[in-house]
Amino acid sequence: MHKNNQANGQLQIPGRPRGIRRCRTIIGFRAACRLNLAFGGRERKHCMGTEISPRDFPEWRTGQFDRPEDAAYTFGYFLIKHCRDEAMATVAEDAPPEIRSAVEKAVDVALHNVCDLLEGFWQLQSGSGHRVALVLGVQVSDSDGQVIETQEISPCKLDLPIGYWKWAQEREFQ
Repeated sequence: MHKNNQANGQLQIPGRPRGIRRCRTIIGFRAACRLNLAFGGRERKHCMGTEISPRDFPEWRTGQFDRPEDAAYTFGYFLIKHCRDEAMATVAEDAPPEIRSAVEKAVDVALHNVCDLLEGFWQLQSGSGHRVALVLGVQVSDSDGQVIETQEISPCKLDLPIGYWKWAQEREFQ
């Protein structure tokens, strides 16, 4: 079974207490965030209308694991901005909450599965006796278009599927 099993029609998000997830479904995401804060939970930056943007390239950390992580956060930022947010923007403003919720769930499952593909969660066959791996690299170019650095972030370099939930739900890219 997939890492993020479904229970009661709700996506099981790693690291999230079950009660908050249920509460969110009943009273709405922003209200659940406020309730979580009232009971001593950790602040969720996006609930307050802000997000933590990824570091600009000159500020990427230099540690062996930190630099690829900063590159992955940059990937996550653009995945959310250009894929998730654009997909959610297609839902009519006056759409019923259950429609918006269903679309959001479908978008999140699809994009999370893209991260699973990139991480090598599934063995991908390419004919008899051959497997393929999908590789994701982040390339940084200078103003002349010359590549100055490439960070390979998948497969199995970082945990993109878990990062996805941080990016999508908490809007944290650092």
